[in-house]
Amino acid sequence: MIRATSASRLSVGAITVLIGVAIVIAGCGGSDSPTKTPATQSVAASKSASPTQTAAGATTPASSGSGSFTDVCGLVSKQTVSDYLGANVVDKAATVPPVLEPLAQGVQAYTSSCAYSVSQSKYVTFTLWESHEPPEGIQGVAQSRCGGKEAISGLGDVACWSTADHLQITAAKDRFYLTVVSTASGGSGDALSTLVQEAVAQLP
Repeated sequence: MIRATSASRLSVGAITVLIGVAIVIAGCGGSDSPTKTPATQSVAASKSASPTQTAAGATTPASSGSGSFTDVCGLVSKQTVSDYLGANVVDKAATVPPVLEPLAQGVQAYTSSCAYSVSQSKYVTFTLWESHEPPEGIQGVAQSRCGGKEAISGLGDVACWSTADHLQITAAKDRFYLTVVSTASGGSGDALSTLVQEAVAQLP
């Protein structure tokens, strides 16, 4: 049986670090944003590379192939996420480049994350795992973790609500495993599934 290893811990850690980076970036853009401190800069530098930025509303084309990786921040546009969150995102921050990590026992993949936030408590984070091996491993992990959970149709090969509050989604498409975590509570969750559907459609 496939057992989860560091994937859950990485997702939580990635959310904390990436949201911190996003808020730090915001400090450069307005007086209402938190002040950037040396301590915060040190954490950001040690946990992730410089944030990948694009113009508001622009989507960087996703690409993948031997020796290259899909840009997780290119799966949806900043404007699309702003519409979902109900306010303009302060910026988006990504871990670059993807890092090879165990997704589950016997399954390794390159992982990277992209966080969009309007405040320190309201954000949505995309974490993408990309395998350069045959897709059976990724598919097996998704099927195992979605077992017994509410399935979602139209989001790749396997997809489900990871939590009963409809604020977390797990989806797999071919060699890609995507988790999306949102703190934008309220609503039926349809808006989040629509956002993830757009992201999955961009995967090669």
